[in-house]
Amino acid sequence: MEAFAMEHGLCGIYLEGGAGVLSAALEQKRLDYLFIYQAPKILGDIEARRGFNGRSPLEMADALTLDTLHQEPLGVDHLVRGKVVYP
Repeated sequence: MEAFAMEHGLCGIYLEGGAGVLSAALEQKRLDYLFIYQAPKILGDIEARRGFNGRSPLEMADALTLDTLHQEPLGVDHLVRGKVVYP
């Protein structure tokens, strides 16, 4: 991703995908900034899709953190965004 962005003079790339794409990008430490859109809906059944897969930190120190956090209401939805800090 970085080589493509630099080659084309881009300062950022918008990546939108499912849990697999997002989880792979986070696991490879390819994301610098994250936008999380939340709706006031809960799909809690066994078939509900998760936003992230694969990470199972055993301690809080191993969790990903968002720094320089911004929160904005978008009607009934909510946007949380921030710089990704890897453990």
